[in-house]
This record gives sequence, structure tokens and C-alpha cells, in this order.
Amino acid sequence: MPRYRVELAQTVIERATVWIEASNEQEAEDLALAQVTTGQGTDWRFHDSVGDIEVLATTEQQHDES
Repeated sequence: MPRYRVELAQTVIERATVWIEASNEQEAEDLALAQVTTGQGTDWRFHDSVGDIEVLATTEQQHDES
């Protein structure tokens, strides 16, 4: 399964990079957003006052088919 690097931001100063294994780019983005909004380590400082987390960029990482 391909591995994606998904960069997320909530404000200009709060960013996160998440490594996700997914079948395609859209699934990677969806899984990354779910992970950072419901999983462990979801302490976005300005979430209540600013709002939603958005995807900045998604990059498929090179992988070997074994």
C-alpha cells in the first residue's frame, strides 16, 4: 500500500505532518484528518476559536512493491 505524507494546518502557526498508509491521495487526506481530530495527541491550541483543520499538501512517498 502506498505511503503518503499529509501536511495539515489549523492556523498559520500550528502545523502537523502525518504519515499515512492509504490506497489513494483522497483516502490519505481523510485518514489524516480523522487521526488528528479524534486520535491521541489532538491538542490543537486554537481549535475552538479558529475552526477546522485543513490539508496543505499531500505527497505520495516512493515505495517498493515486494
